[in-house]
Amino acid sequence: MSLLTEVMRNPLDPGYAAAARARAASGDQGPARRGPALTVTLLSAVVVGALTAAAILDLRLPGTTDARTILLEEIAQRTRSADAAEARVEELRAEVERLQEEVLAADGSGVLDLSRRLALQAGATPVTGTGVVLTLDDAPSADDPLGGDPLGGDPLGEDGEAERVVDYDVQIAVNGLWEAGAEAIAVNGQRLTALSAIRSAGGAILVGFRPLEPPYRIQAIGDPAELQTGFARSAASSYLSFVQQRYGLRVGLNRAEALQLPGAGSLSLRYARPRTSTGDDTMDPEVDQ
Repeated sequence: MSLLTEVMRNPLDPGYAAAARARAASGDQGPARRGPALTVTLLSAVVVGALTAAAILDLRLPGTTDARTILLEEIAQRTRSADAAEARVEELRAEVERLQEEVLAADGSGVLDLSRRLALQAGATPVTGTGVVLTLDDAPSADDPLGGDPLGGDPLGEDGEAERVVDYDVQIAVNGLWEAGAEAIAVNGQRLTALSAIRSAGGAILVGFRPLEPPYRIQAIGDPAELQTGFARSAASSYLSFVQQRYGLRVGLNRAEALQLPGAGSLSLRYARPRTSTGDDTMDPEVDQ
């Protein structure tokens, strides 16, 4: 108890107390105040603030191009360059196909007819005919900043994309048309083949490597009545009806009397087998775009 009592009475260490009495006796008031250093610090802060304000005002001057504008201009320029390059590729592809047909026609063995049939089956050549057009588009509220919510909630629902068409919706619609008897299909002018992929990258839907924008027009060539009836009975129709009612996606299926679908490109031979000695001309090559 004596130790506890001593601590309570004299909480300050004797050494600290002695040093304090000695400093008081000598008139020392402790370390000198850093007046010049504080002044320099304040002046530096004022200069930095002035430079920052000047930079902000300079960025807000009329005619100043911000980073977003520069990025949009670069995207537009790259898109134009890509479109021009793609058009040139199509010209060269058409020239190559013309030369190939000239060579095969001179052979006289029926290879040209076989090549044309394979190209048609693989979706490499343009086709025309009657059919249907299935249109998918985002819900009207998807472009509304408030999404119809007076409290300004999430306009896209819990999943963030509920009111927008996604790649899965397009895949289901395309598969439903194939199931209904479609002979050829294109999405926003991009021809589909057995090797085509419908997927998403960021917020864009890609067919192959080509980004598409809504609305998505799925053109299918075939008998219009059979396509409409077959699609109405498919699971794809039930799915699209659900998302239309639940999330407000816009879905429309219309008859088309004259559709023109582009080709998916030229074919390249991957595998082949030699003709038999019996003169059997039946060949079963596997082709690729």
